[in-house]
Amino acid sequence: MKIKIEMMGMTLLSFQERACQDVRGIRRYMASPQCHEMDIEAVNKEMCYPTVEHVLEHTKNALKKIGAKHLFIATDKYSYEKEFKENLKEVSLCYI
Repeated sequence: MKIKIEMMGMTLLSFQERACQDVRGIRRYMASPQCHEMDIEAVNKEMCYPTVEHVLEHTKNALKKIGAKHLFIATDKYSYEKEFKENLKEVSLCYI
């Protein structure tokens, strides 16, 4: 029996001004294992300070991979609400 997942949740922490200022070649930093494969790549500044385009691309890929129609976003400061609405028209959005 295949279970269909129709929703996805994400935490978008976009206001970490100093969180990753010293990231240089380490494999694990805070909750980084959920963002990358530690045995393949080190943590880098793009992971800590992603562009909105990077966030949208990875979100679209994840939604497509699981076939989600609903996206729940928990965020601290910058929600990218306008960008998500413009680029994810087929997905219902909920901000927390």
